[in-house]
Amino acid sequence: MNHPPLEIAFWVGDYLRQHSNRNRLNNYQLMTMQKLINSMVGNLEACERIFLPLYLPPILFT
Repeated sequence: MNHPPLEIAFWVGDYLRQHSNRNRLNNYQLMTMQKLINSMVGNLEACERIFLPLYLPPILFT
């Protein structure tokens, strides 16, 4: 993967699954944390959709 924020989200999700497998998190906690990660990734994608056109050359818009 070549996108640091998504890599971090993946690592956090993996970390949470490991702790759930070790019974350090219950299913409700794991599900809630995964929903928060999904929301974070969705917000990141929304920001990138807004930010990306600012870097495109003007010739693409003609």
